[in-house]
Amino acid sequence: MIDFDILDINEAIEGLSYEEQIKHLNDREDEINEAIEELNTLLADVVERKDKIEDEHQKEICDKVLLALSNAGYNIPLDKNDNLSFAFEEATITILMSFSSKIIFFFKVDRNQLTYRKMISSLVPDYKQDGNFFSKTVSEETLNEEIVSLVKRLKK
Repeated sequence: MIDFDILDINEAIEGLSYEEQIKHLNDREDEINEAIEELNTLLADVVERKDKIEDEHQKEICDKVLLALSNAGYNIPLDKNDNLSFAFEEATITILMSFSSKIIFFFKVDRNQLTYRKMISSLVPDYKQDGNFFSKTVSEETLNEEIVSLVKRLKK
């Protein structure tokens, strides 16, 4: 990698003619643009690798969640969006399977939204509520048991 410093560049063109200064600066500009291209390529490679690792980690977490649910007696298949969805009376509960440090779920229902919101809220008082969305911050170590606990409360 080339190290660029404006003070060094200014020093290098000091005393040169205008034409020589412009030529020198054009050369530096070309070098900088080449370095930017190299860095952009490197950045793309790093981002691609990071995304692959995150996807692998996410899949591993999802597999562990599904196994924990299965071991607890819950066979909840993933929906078309790779989330857990199951019936809750007339509503559908969807637990998002893209975990970071939160469990997020929401419900959909055609009618009686307020009734369902209150009912679900009473079942999960430890979850923060925002309309039909609920969330709770958890650690990766407690994620499986938290998801199983959530499903138990909602599938009674």
